[in-house]
Amino acid sequence: MTPYELWQQLFDDAIMDLIVDQTMLYATRNRNEKDFVVDHNEICRLLGIVLLSGYHSLPNETDYWSNQPDLGVSIVSESLNKNRYMAIKRNLHLADNQNLEAGNKAAKVQCLYNLLNNNLTKFGVWHRNLSIDESMVPHFGWSSLKMYIRGKPIRFGFKLWSLCATNGYPYHLQIYKGRDTTGNTEPLVTRVVKSMVDIVSSCSNVESHSLYFENFFTSYQLLLELREMNVKATGTIRQFRTGGVHTILPSDKDMKKQPRGSFDYRSDGNIFVVKWHDNSVVNLASNVETYLPVRSVGRRVKGQSNTCVSQPNLVKSYNEGIDGVDVMDRLL
Repeated sequence: MTPYELWQQLFDDAIMDLIVDQTMLYATRNRNEKDFVVDHNEICRLLGIVLLSGYHSLPNETDYWSNQPDLGVSIVSESLNKNRYMAIKRNLHLADNQNLEAGNKAAKVQCLYNLLNNNLTKFGVWHRNLSIDESMVPHFGWSSLKMYIRGKPIRFGFKLWSLCATNGYPYHLQIYKGRDTTGNTEPLVTRVVKSMVDIVSSCSNVESHSLYFENFFTSYQLLLELREMNVKATGTIRQFRTGGVHTILPSDKDMKKQPRGSFDYRSDGNIFVVKWHDNSVVNLASNVETYLPVRSVGRRVKGQSNTCVSQPNLVKSYNEGIDGVDVMDRLL
């Protein structure tokens, strides 16, 4: 398939119908533009210009239609007239403003996400390693959904819970809408992970996949619940979430005194926890992986030439499976 044909597999006729219908409804009913009409072809051209502007940036949006040789972009002006582009963009809508789901802060885009998520999994889930993490959609305007996350490359915007393969392909994107009001007492991260497991199980056999997530999600109780569901999971873990194992393992201070590559571990037969000294001391837990086989990896040690240090198998598996959401962000 060509890149455009692949794009049509995700943005199919159902999504284009949604955009066309809701845009025309908003224009005629809310803006009283009775003669406004738009079709799939024009919506595709508008979306193409928006995508182009993501990597071909100009000082002002109207500069794409400029007559100046250092500003104008011929592929844009040939695709859609400037006034027509502005008219469609001014009316662009994805949901009926008079029939929005009560209590859903993302109601205006929820229909698009539902259709897109269905298309992302319509061929099944075919990657073995899957990662779950948060992703940010940049936004600097006002919105009750906008968040600030310190330390992220994109600090301001909308937060998504993402389920991705190691090559960055997203299987599910879920908008974070704030505090749960349904009365569910489960921790937020547990609900997120379980919802992603439900997505995988609806399209594939969960036993054929391995989940990886960072210490924001990982806890002893979550790994235990996933084990009972026959879901293989591995992640970095914060010490106070290890179910008391951190009181038995050496402290971080003691581990730093040991040679680089040193590790210690504990297991109760269900969950395996390892503490490993690398650049810093890292704690990992898994309901399927152990430290065996121990591998040697190259590291640069201060005052020495490159040397080999020990690496538990659990660490290697985690490194291979965790980067999916980060790869998606880089591709975006």
